[in-house]
Amino acid sequence: MGVKVLFIDRDGTLIEEPDDFQVDAVEKIRLVNGVIPALLELGRHGYRFVMVSNQDGLGTDSFPQARFDTCHEHTLALFTSLAVVRRVVGPLERLSAAVREVGQGGKPEPLAEEGPEELASLALRSVSRLHVAPGG
Repeated sequence: MGVKVLFIDRDGTLIEEPDDFQVDAVEKIRLVNGVIPALLELGRHGYRFVMVSNQDGLGTDSFPQARFDTCHEHTLALFTSLAVVRRVVGPLERLSAAVREVGQGGKPEPLAEEGPEELASLALRSVSRLHVAPGG
């Protein structure tokens, strides 16, 4: 199966459209309500994201390129940090669920070795050891 890519317009879809329709100051950047859970759900379904933006008047005296670049880089950094956090938190959530299952007498499926190297190694060793009977 091919890669699923979703092209998402930045203004009005990811971040709120300001009253003057120009995201030309970091203070104007506000996430659209519900955008983070929506992106996480799409990510769980295998989508990759490309953020697009069309800017009326970009490069003019009223909307210099530098002001756009500052806001755009800030927005990219915000969503990149979300991706980094999910890369760490996602495997931790799965490890935690597996440990809870073992604690309730269950035998969870082996965990995928994913996330940062340290977490992948921890998942592999921890849950495997939890399955070993005492004295075994």
